This record gives sequence, structure tokens and C-alpha cells, in this order.
Amino acid sequence: MKKTEGKAVGLPNYFKKIGIILIVLVIVVVFILKGIHYNFDATQKENIKIINMTLINIGLAFIALAKEKIEDEMFVFLKLKSFYGAFFFGILFTIIYPILDVITNDDIQQIPAQQLVTMMLFSHISTYFLLKRSENK
Repeated sequence: MKKTEGKAVGLPNYFKKIGIILIVLVIVVVFILKGIHYNFDATQKENIKIINMTLINIGLAFIALAKEKIEDEMFVFLKLKSFYGAFFFGILFTIIYPILDVITNDDIQQIPAQQLVTMMLFSHISTYFLLKRSENK
């Protein structure tokens, strides 16, 4: 059995570029679909929305899980720290969201899973970027 100690786990670095390209392509396709003014029915609109959110989540996951070109202990620690922060943010949001619905006298609604995953991934990526930037100063 091989030892995996000291090896950073994650996707190769080029997955960051793949994730960015995927997100940009989804945004471009959305603008093209809005621009052609084709009348989609409600089911088609919902399917397009789900597919777009799924592709954006895949792109964000590629960015979040990709390793740095030179991966050292500091970057692994910063990535772990930002994952903890994103997870905490997700838990906090799922607790506060229904409370805000009660305060504003709205019907209590569940947070869609895709929306929660998107927020957590975006939170991780932005926190990691800010932590990495502050360490490089």
C-alpha cells in the first residue's frame, strides 16, 4: 500500500481554467438565449435554469478543488480554513433564512440545495482568494 502523506489532494491546477471557461460559457449562453427572445414554456425555462445552475456549480467546484501550481502547507491550510468558513456560512444561512421569513411575515421556505451549494462554493473561493492575498503581502 502506498503512503499518501505529504501529497495534496485535489484536482490538477488546470481545472481552475476549465471551471472559469465553463462558467463564462454558461453566462454567454444565457445572454444568447435572452437575446433571441424565443418563448420557452415554463418547463423548458425551469430545465434551462437547473442545467445552468448545475454547470455553474461544476465550474465553481473545479475552481475550489483545483490545487495551486506550487502547493505547500500554507496553501493547504488556507484552503482548509476557507472550507471551514464556507461550511459555517452555509449552516448559519440555513438557520437564519427561515427566521428572516418569520420576521418579515413571509411563508417559511426551504433553501434550494443548488443555491446553498453555489453560495458555499462561492464563499470558499472568495475567502480563499482573500486569505491567499493577505498572506502574500
